[in-house]
Amino acid sequence: SCQTGDAKLSSNWILGDFMKELNSRKMAIEECALSAENFAELMLLIRENKISGKIAKSVLPEILLENLDPRKYVEEQGLLLITDGVEIQRMIDKILGDNTQKVQDFRAGKSKLFGFFQGALMKESSGLVDPVISSRMLRHSLESSSAL
Repeated sequence: SCQTGDAKLSSNWILGDFMKELNSRKMAIEECALSAENFAELMLLIRENKISGKIAKSVLPEILLENLDPRKYVEEQGLLLITDGVEIQRMIDKILGDNTQKVQDFRAGKSKLFGFFQGALMKESSGLVDPVISSRMLRHSLESSSAL
């Protein structure tokens, strides 16, 4: 946890997902090849908002047996979160353009449609768009009368 700077995050992962993965493989912790440094690196990727917890859960089984560098692995697999505002806005514009009636419905007060647009954005980005940045940008685009 010294290397990750977040003891709570690390302990939750060790007690939760890490042990769950070992148990599902019927492995003792001594049999695990993953180094403390690479585990810490996985935690840092989450803290730096480079990957989501969901992505980390999919990466853990892949790096566990061979002690792969998680940063290198997520880069090679194209799993880094999309944080580029221009790229996110391009996706938002496409989704809003493809769903003009739902945009009008949202602006007419059907605020529950926000979840539809969030889902469409996650689908468009294969789940790789930064949820905090994209949610803020999506809400701004939907509430802006100049969009569309």
